[in-house]
Amino acid sequence: QVDLALERLLRDFAEYGLRRELGIKAIEVSPRELKFRWRDRPYRVVIVPSTGNAPSLSSPDERLICLVNSTDWQTPPDALALDVPSRTTRFTHDRIHTALRVFLLRYYGMRFTDTA
Repeated sequence: QVDLALERLLRDFAEYGLRRELGIKAIEVSPRELKFRWRDRPYRVVIVPSTGNAPSLSSPDERLICLVNSTDWQTPPDALALDVPSRTTRFTHDRIHTALRVFLLRYYGMRFTDTA
């Protein structure tokens, strides 16, 4: 059930967080992934489901942000992750990561604490 809710949340973030608030128009939306560019940098926001296959790793120039709903998955060193079950993340200055974290708090009441 949580995986399905995260899929809905991702679609909402594409519409409200990226299109309306940040003005990003070109967004590829699939059930467990968003792809877009922000200030000429490619981004992927992916769901790591509780069961099933984890997303493939991104290319070196791509910023990967993971909404993690799995206890068995290790975040790649260059990726940013929001751990849904523990509600933790590493706070960063990355604008998209921050926008997602704030969106989750504002629209879904999900408060993440800093792991640093």
